[in-house]
Amino acid sequence: MTQQNTLLSLSVQVWRYVVVGLINTGLGLAVILALHLGAGVDLVLSNAAGYGLGWLVAYGLNRSWTFGHRGRIDRTLPIFLILVLVAFVANILIISILQTLNTPYLFAQIAGTLFYSVAVFLGARHVVFIHRI
Repeated sequence: MTQQNTLLSLSVQVWRYVVVGLINTGLGLAVILALHLGAGVDLVLSNAAGYGLGWLVAYGLNRSWTFGHRGRIDRTLPIFLILVLVAFVANILIISILQTLNTPYLFAQIAGTLFYSVAVFLGARHVVFIHRI
């Protein structure tokens, strides 16, 4: 594959990843709001359900559409879930550390979210959905 094709492939994957992120975030938020505000479900349980659904949607769409992976789900799904959980914990740590350094919350949240998004993209591209022969 030429360098130009590699860059094109990467840029397509990045844009698809962004679209998938918007979709899974929207669905996850809709579940959280419907459960918590609509059905009166506990906030933690509502968030767990929303994030869980969002992560499953992200896995499915990134696997098939963003990265075009056709490998075994039973091997890639657990690795993907570990990846997003580790990135999520790192996100919270980054926000917390920046807050203790008196960084305005909005900037801390943006920094944590950017780290999470880039880490999950790179992990998905280079670890979870690598093509094996």
